Amino acid sequence: MDNIADPTTDTQTEGKKEKATKIRPTVFIGLGGAGKEVLLRVRRRILNEDWNGKRLRDLSEFPIASFLYFDLDTVEGRESDKSVKSDPLSDLVAFQPGETLQKRVNLSEYTNELDRYPLIKEWWPKENVERVVKEAYKGAGQIRPISRLQFFALAKDLRDSIRAKAHAVTESVNKEAVMKPLGLEMEREALRIVVIASTAGGTGSGSFLDLGYLTRSAWPEEKVNVDLMLLLAGGYEHANKERVFANTYAALKELEYCMRGSRYVEKWNDFDSPIKTKTPYSEVYLIDNANVVGERTRNLEDIYGMLADTLFEDLSNGQFADSKRSVAVNQQNHKSGGYRPNLGSSLGESPLYYEKIYSTLGQATIDTQARANMDIARNRACTEMIRVFFQVAGDEKTNIPTPEKVADFTKGNLSLGKTVFEDFPKDLSDKPSPVHECALINELIKVSGIGSLLAQIEDNIKSDFNKIINDYSERKDWLQGIEDVKTKREREISGDPGSPDAALREKQVMDRAHKLYSDWTNDNGLKSLLYQLLDDKERGGLDYTIALVEQVKDSIDNNSTGIIETLKKAKTRYLELTTIMWKDRYLPSLERLKETFGFDPMGTKKKYAEIILGQISEDLAYGCRSFRATMYSFKIS
Repeated sequence: MDNIADPTTDTQTEGKKEKATKIRPTVFIGLGGAGKEVLLRVRRRILNEDWNGKRLRDLSEFPIASFLYFDLDTVEGRESDKSVKSDPLSDLVAFQPGETLQKRVNLSEYTNELDRYPLIKEWWPKENVERVVKEAYKGAGQIRPISRLQFFALAKDLRDSIRAKAHAVTESVNKEAVMKPLGLEMEREALRIVVIASTAGGTGSGSFLDLGYLTRSAWPEEKVNVDLMLLLAGGYEHANKERVFANTYAALKELEYCMRGSRYVEKWNDFDSPIKTKTPYSEVYLIDNANVVGERTRNLEDIYGMLADTLFEDLSNGQFADSKRSVAVNQQNHKSGGYRPNLGSSLGESPLYYEKIYSTLGQATIDTQARANMDIARNRACTEMIRVFFQVAGDEKTNIPTPEKVADFTKGNLSLGKTVFEDFPKDLSDKPSPVHECALINELIKVSGIGSLLAQIEDNIKSDFNKIINDYSERKDWLQGIEDVKTKREREISGDPGSPDAALREKQVMDRAHKLYSDWTNDNGLKSLLYQLLDDKERGGLDYTIALVEQVKDSIDNNSTGIIETLKKAKTRYLELTTIMWKDRYLPSLERLKETFGFDPMGTKKKYAEIILGQISEDLAYGCRSFRATMYSFKIS
């Protein structure tokens, strides 16, 4: 037995590596939300890795890699599945100054005087311009032209940032004192630049091709590989499916055009233009949420994690990276030329033609199950010890909480009792069906000393409309005042980062959420209740408490009936109701108000106009019910 190794331990006991691992300097560039998520995961893996027996204190100790995140969204980049409070690496993983380029596009500067910008006018859409302008304040908002316009505006800043990053990692070749303790050796006169984006949104889909050309122009040395990791639409079906697939279709059509060596962009400004390169990227990897046997994942975290693992392996395993490059060279023979799909003899020679230059990647895990079996055995042993300790070993589960008991527990202690919202105007043409949600929402919009945030927003709207009557002497000018109020309150309830009111609302909700969470998790909260149940052998006990926790968890995250799913549906319903309010109430009221303009010697039109103005105020107040939908979008830790 002495010769059998513990499968949970590392069989390699050689200590520090004798031979340094040769690694290629790499610049990672993330476009949009997908690029951000992958970059942050790569950074976390670097910090978590054991480098020749040494842990990094921060990423400045790893000069082989540098990062640049470009987005129109100005919110601080954080991993979507991590909590700032509970994650000890949060601040170290987060992007540091100089690693982001996040600016909101000023569309009016360009659209109002488009003739002054012929390089943009050449490709700027001729139709649906108003919709593009309306979406701009949200970031790219899945609108590809917005991202490309921002790219043209920031091309010089991007070029300078890329050059600075590339210079930093290649100059680190001379920093042997830093790399040697990590067991690493820099590959000289070599550089890899990796661009990560998705086709689903606006930022990545709209600017990844321009970025490829700009990157190859910013650092045009021969020994540079500029690779593209492009996430396709499969994992983003939940995020406005029609637009996601439309963006993907357009992006892939343009990618195919560019990878054939066709002209895509002449120049971005008077100083920056692409070098005479045939294609924007050396290698293009297309990544989706399905594998070769058709199995799919609907969890984007799986895709982000897989891609981060792959990119990290290129950094941490020199032999693996070398093997990949060697195989890639051999694969070039199979990727030359084109592909014509067989469409059947009736159509004759295929009119379709595609370049065979794209790659993909995946990840597989070889599991011997030795570690899993050991963990199962340990867990079983611990469970039996606990059961013996609580004197329930060998007993049948006779005391299990009923659904009514579970509902009472969640309602009384977590504010998760199911509620119905049906406070709709009685004169709507089609009475909406009730919205099912939970009592927690009403708790979250309560503010100490103020009351309901929703009621406060409605009071503010009434105050705004009283000012319209006082500030505008001409009734025809009321329309502008109404539109200003509508825009201001829409930005407030939609969570627009540029609105001070929206920031205040979100802070008030978050403060309330943290207060509730603190009440649940303190010593007198849920922990105390569960211990009381655990000690109550008649009405509780170990089996009862375990079953209660499991059923509470299921009542929250069950994919069909859980609270989370209920709130997702409620969010959609509130947004639909807002649309109904605009259509059935707000717009007809505006038309009635216009009828009161003009000559009014008896003052009757003015009185009627003030009545209509009050109705419009109520219409906007009801429309602002969608603030409850915004509630579900706040990231509450």
